[in-house]
Amino acid sequence: MILATAGTVLIGGALLALAGLAVAGAWPGRRDAMERLARRAGEAAVDILGLALASLLFALLRDRFEIAYVAAHSSRALPAWLRVAALWGGQEGSLLLWAFLQALLALLVYRRWRRTGDPLDRWATVILAIVAAGYTAILLFFANPFAPSATVPEDGLGLNPLLRHLGMVVHPPALIAGYVAMAAPYAYAVAGLITRRFGEWTAHARRWTLGAWALLGLGLLLGARWAYDVLGWGGYWGWDPVENAGLLPWLTATGLLHGSAMQDRDGTFRGWNLGLAVSSFLLVIVGTYATRSGVIQSVHA
Repeated sequence: MILATAGTVLIGGALLALAGLAVAGAWPGRRDAMERLARRAGEAAVDILGLALASLLFALLRDRFEIAYVAAHSSRALPAWLRVAALWGGQEGSLLLWAFLQALLALLVYRRWRRTGDPLDRWATVILAIVAAGYTAILLFFANPFAPSATVPEDGLGLNPLLRHLGMVVHPPALIAGYVAMAAPYAYAVAGLITRRFGEWTAHARRWTLGAWALLGLGLLLGARWAYDVLGWGGYWGWDPVENAGLLPWLTATGLLHGSAMQDRDGTFRGWNLGLAVSSFLLVIVGTYATRSGVIQSVHA
């Protein structure tokens, strides 16, 4: 049970580090000491969550069935590449990957703040740290991937047969990365409200919006190909609600890309862009819930 305990402690440590990044970024007054604390906290959060990911991957590759997640999503018969894919094959593992990438995004925006000193980058860092802390808190209190098994089985259940496909290696990470990047335009939109720089935040968010749009589009195309192989022609759409949940923020991000170009050119579409940035992020939250909660009837459930 040492690995299970160590993994839980790591997630708790990451939550504290992300809280430190958010507080240090928002702290008023003298900035030097708080900026140093923010740097250390951001780097610590990424390192700790990366170590937690590596620990869970080690448990999957070494058949550590004393961890409930490993027993539920891996087995001795699975080849190594599917054991790696099992890292995001269930709710807890995919949320751990999500939290790691979200913390990494917060650190990247923090480093931009260090270079520019721009209050927009500062407050975007704070918002992203809060978002990453929220996902980490869900991991710690509601979906711990290191929860121990009630009884240690001789073998695990393995992945669902529909998931034993090369698409499992590339489709979920692409979608998760797109979902994570979609938090950046939201963070900059909120930062624009906080600093009252309503016309400037879109220029800061443009590259992140384009990256999120491209990753979500790639993930949707990879999912379509995977579903064609497994479910046959028409299997991807069939208006599966989980896949639609991934399509919706891609559509709003498409609108945001066009609207932000107009705003940067002549100052129009400010209200629309703010609404599209917030809507894209909220649709990501809805998509997360639909994809991983199992409350919606779907081939993904």
